[in-house]
Amino acid sequence: MTEPPPQDSAQEPASSASKAKTTRYSAPALEKGLQILELLADQESGLSQNQIAQQLGRSVNEIFRMLNCLEQFGYIYRQRPEDLYYLTLKLFELGHHQPPLKRLLMAAQQPMRKLVNQIRSSCHLTVLHNNQMMVVARQD
Repeated sequence: MTEPPPQDSAQEPASSASKAKTTRYSAPALEKGLQILELLADQESGLSQNQIAQQLGRSVNEIFRMLNCLEQFGYIYRQRPEDLYYLTLKLFELGHHQPPLKRLLMAAQQPMRKLVNQIRSSCHLTVLHNNQMMVVARQD
C-alpha cells in the first residue's frame, strides 16, 4: 500500500473553502457535509433544504441525501412544520471529549466551586472562539 505524500509544512493554514480547492486528495461527500455544517453554523436561524442547496450551489437532491445523513447521525435537526434545519450540540459535545478541554475542565472545577461558595453566585468558564465568548463550563 502506498501512503500519500507528506504535506508541505511551510504552507500557511487556509480557510476551509480554499483548502477544498487546493486539496490533492478529495472526499466530495465529506466536503459537502462539512460545507452544510459550516453554513448552518453561520446562521442565526435555520435554513430550508432549498436555501442550503442554493447557497452552496448544489442540487436539491444532493443536499437531501446529505441532510438525511447528518440528521441521522445527530449533527443537525429539522424543525417542523417549517422544515428548517439547525445544528445540534453534537459537535460541541464531541469537542468536550478532547483531552485538552477535559484537562482544562478538571483544573477549573475546584477553583470554580470555591469561587461560587465565596460569591454565592454561579460561575462560568468561557473561551474565545471566532471573536465570541463560548461557555465551556458552569458551576452553580
